[in-house]
Formats: sequence, C-alpha cells, structure tokens
Amino acid sequence: MNSDLVTVIIPTYNRAHLLLNALNSVLRQTTPVHEIIVVDDGSTDDTPRIVCEFLTEHGIPDDRVRFLRQANQGKSAALNHGMARATGEWIAILDSDDLWLPQKMELQWRAIRECGEDCGVCFTDAEFTNDPETKLTAFQKAGKFDGRELGSIPDALAFILDHPHGVYIQTVLMRADVLRKVGEFDVALRISEDTDYLFRLALETRFCYFNRPLVQIDRAASRTGSLTELIRKDSVRIEQRQHMYWKWLSLAGDRPPKYQRYIRKELRGALSEEVNLHLLNGDPKRALEAMDRVRAFQGSSLGSLKWAAMRLAPELVAKGVRLRARLVKPKGF
Repeated sequence: MNSDLVTVIIPTYNRAHLLLNALNSVLRQTTPVHEIIVVDDGSTDDTPRIVCEFLTEHGIPDDRVRFLRQANQGKSAALNHGMARATGEWIAILDSDDLWLPQKMELQWRAIRECGEDCGVCFTDAEFTNDPETKLTAFQKAGKFDGRELGSIPDALAFILDHPHGVYIQTVLMRADVLRKVGEFDVALRISEDTDYLFRLALETRFCYFNRPLVQIDRAASRTGSLTELIRKDSVRIEQRQHMYWKWLSLAGDRPPKYQRYIRKELRGALSEEVNLHLLNGDPKRALEAMDRVRAFQGSSLGSLKWAAMRLAPELVAKGVRLRARLVKPKGF
C-alpha cells in the first residue's frame, strides 16, 4: 500500500465559489495524495480562470492538480473522464461542494492496514451541513455501527442493499484494480449514480470503515442541479430507481436468492410509486398502464384489487393515494 499513489477526482459544474474549498481540503491532508484531477463538466461560470489563478498563485505543479474540461454531460460522465486519466493505485472522489477533514486519508490507511488490503473499499462517517433538519451523521442515521473505531463489513452486498447503509461516495477510498472490474459510472443515472456504483463495488470486494465523520457533505437545497433538488422531482426519482433496480436484478443473477428478493421488493416499490404518481397527477390512463407493468412483474393475481378499483373508480383510488402521501414520507435513495 502506497499513500503516494492516490488519485482524487473532483467533478464540478458551476461551483467556482465552492470548488477551491474542496480542493484545499484535499491539499491539506496530513497524508498527501499523489494527484488531484478536477473535471469541469462544461461550467459557464469562472471555474477555469479561478482554478488556473489558484494553481499559479500557490505554485502547484500541473502533475499534482490536473484540470480537465468537457462539454456538459453530467456527473457520471465527468467521473468516468477522471477515472480514465487517473494514474493512482487507489481512487477517491470528492464532490466540489463538499469537504474532507485533514486526517481523512491518514485514518483510512490505518483502517486498511488493520482490516487487510483485500478490502478494496474503505469508507468513513460523514456529517451534513446547510440542512437544519439533519442533525445526525451518516453512521448515526444508518444505525448499524457500534462504538468500534474501525472494522470490516462481513457481507458488503447485504450491507449496501439494506438502506440506509451510511456509505457516501465522498468518503470512499477504492482500489483502482477493483474499479477496473466494476467499470464506469452509469451515465443514464443523474441521481443515484453513487448508490449504483456502491452496489457494483460490493459485488467485487470487501469493505472496511473508520468510524469518525471525516467528510462534510453540503445539503444546501437551493443550488441548481443539487441532489436535494433532483430528488424532489418525483418522476425523475422514480424513473431512476426503476432503471437502477432492473440493472441490479441482472447483475445479481448468480448470487444467492436473498439478494434478488431484496432487489425485487425495491423494484416492486418503485413500479408502484409510478402508479401513485400518475394518480396524484390526475392521469388514470397512465396509472393503469403503470399498474399493468406492476402486475406483469409480480404476477397478475397480485394487485388485482387495486387494478380493478382503478378501472371502476380512479378518483376514489387517487383520493386514497393523496391521503397516504400526506402521511408517509417519500422514499429516497
């Protein structure tokens, strides 16, 4: 294990005022990294100029911080671009509005040393900023971690499937050879690309962790293109979940049945959410079409009562869905 061979990838889009904070948080690590790759996903603000001035002012060489620019294609494409150019034996990712605490890399190397290098993924706890409603850390929200300072996950796939799991891509350190097996981020996903990648990592390697919040994740909702804003668009969220779970079913085809049962349950929920969304939007025709997909997936005998009620009294069913929507918080990622 060589801490000098770590590549950090920072994808960014129109966050010039925040990017330098993220960049500085990596440069100030107590255990330095080999290289930082900033991938500008077609920003229209002053990102290129500000990064160039920052590197010149601080005398940072081009081979330490590399600035790549591409046409706007989304976060997944930016990450794929960065990974293709990375030279490190280990890869880490940091969103341009988030921050690492100074000891993040140092303590992750400690966890990997103690848990074994066959752990191809090491993650840490994280705290959330700019969200007054979120007081708990990622590990506290997950409720799966005891008081141990570090440890390994016996069954990474089961752990990631059991949401909330407390793992965020901004905290993760990944071995490059594992990433080559996993492949690229899914460019079709705009919301859950991180969740999808963690699942695919769990198919390939063991996970270990360091139990301390070493990353600050910005949860400001007002920023254009933010995760919080996208999740509020229910139709996008539901479509993305369906795409992801259909893919997971295929990828987990040779795994024990317990994994497929969980994925099928989540996919069934995502399909049912689409039915309810169309009912809430006053579109019974599309709701029935979506209901047909639910019944085709889980068996025509299941859901027959709701299907019949939707045909006979769609407004009554919609009223029930609206009542339930006020009482139940929508499922996220």
